[in-house]
Amino acid sequence: MEAAKDAQQRLRKEGEKARHREAILAAAREVFSEKGFYFAKMEEVAARAGYSAGTIYNYFRSKEDLYVTVIDEGLMMLAGTLNRVIDGPGPFVEKFEAVVRESFEFADSSRSFSKLMIQQTAHATTELIGTFTSKGQVWYAKFIDVYAKLMFQGIREGGLRPIDPKDLAHMFLGIQHELFHEWLFSPVEYSLVGKAPFFMDFFINGAGSPDGAAGRQAG
Repeated sequence: MEAAKDAQQRLRKEGEKARHREAILAAAREVFSEKGFYFAKMEEVAARAGYSAGTIYNYFRSKEDLYVTVIDEGLMMLAGTLNRVIDGPGPFVEKFEAVVRESFEFADSSRSFSKLMIQQTAHATTELIGTFTSKGQVWYAKFIDVYAKLMFQGIREGGLRPIDPKDLAHMFLGIQHELFHEWLFSPVEYSLVGKAPFFMDFFINGAGSPDGAAGRQAG
């Protein structure tokens, strides 16, 4: 009886901690998106979450830790979504279109979140730079692995040339990154999803002219 009661109390406390943590992260996403890393204050995050500043430090050791966690959980959520698409049934071409659209829609729906990763370097602390260096490698490797699985299926089905799937994944991520960067800092706002058809066509068919005239001239 006592053991069951203790287990229930433990589960209740764990549930409360999880809710508090998520409330802090939700508030942090808003504050960091509005003010950036440098100008965001932990007191403001705490007030928006409905807790004291001291409560936040029970979950995150510093503003840098909180900031990186916000980005880490967002990226891992996207990676999980893409993995479910890639691991599910269906031909390569359908999965390719779904993965591109999921990625572009994720960025479109969270433009301010997307900026968090790349616009704060001017005011970054030593701790943040160090953490981003190590975590960035983990994030990059994660998405390379995700996209390499997709590329492997494309090669197997004949939709892609027989190139190392990881090389194709690097190319995929590189082109995507440049499109995202241009979109984020364009003086004119536009929907990134609108670029999805161009991206898909360019990656699959390349930049050469359909009749190969440019290639013949270059040769």
